[in-house]
Amino acid sequence: MFSMARYRTKVWLYYTSTGLVGFGSLSKPKWPWPLPDGKPTKVSYIPQMAISSRFQGKPKGAKDSKFSRQIMRDLIAQASQHDTDMLCLHVHVDNENAIALYREFEFHEFRERDELGNMKMFRFMR
Repeated sequence: MFSMARYRTKVWLYYTSTGLVGFGSLSKPKWPWPLPDGKPTKVSYIPQMAISSRFQGKPKGAKDSKFSRQIMRDLIAQASQHDTDMLCLHVHVDNENAIALYREFEFHEFRERDELGNMKMFRFMR
């Protein structure tokens, strides 16, 4: 809970009548960006987003109606209300489905990986 308060993180849970579909979270850290010089950039961060395995690829029908896309649209909408210049996230390099989803939403790769080898991705909000 301390880190949620420290980084001003909010979490949204998504349900259907048959159970928990997934969740998304968004934080507004006070990270200076870029480091160490350059124009200051307001950054929002998606620390976690997940879809329960039984709901992945659902609901059936149009691609745009999938739960993963609904949650991502909501997170982007929330970030836009934060007066954010850039939205960032990390994703495991082997998670091809998530990477494809993020690219659909105009996320791009940073060149470097984090200390765990995860890919850093960003999306400009303006």
